[in-house]
Amino acid sequence: MCDYCDNEDSEILHDIQTDNIPADALVEVCSWRRVCQVRGRNYSQVYPHMWSLTCQRRGYLFSRSNPRGF
Repeated sequence: MCDYCDNEDSEILHDIQTDNIPADALVEVCSWRRVCQVRGRNYSQVYPHMWSLTCQRRGYLFSRSNPRGF
């Protein structure tokens, strides 16, 4: 487990709501799973547009770290 996974749900929810999730947490599997769990438990508190931006940022980070796709 990574450091970000140890954060309280309220901290992670605030990061989701403010588009302030650290880049490392977006690409680490365990952190992303934790972010998705918090979002699922607090679905009505996360604006769809903000979640879309988070997913776009995550996709960008993945493509940037692996530009040739392997």
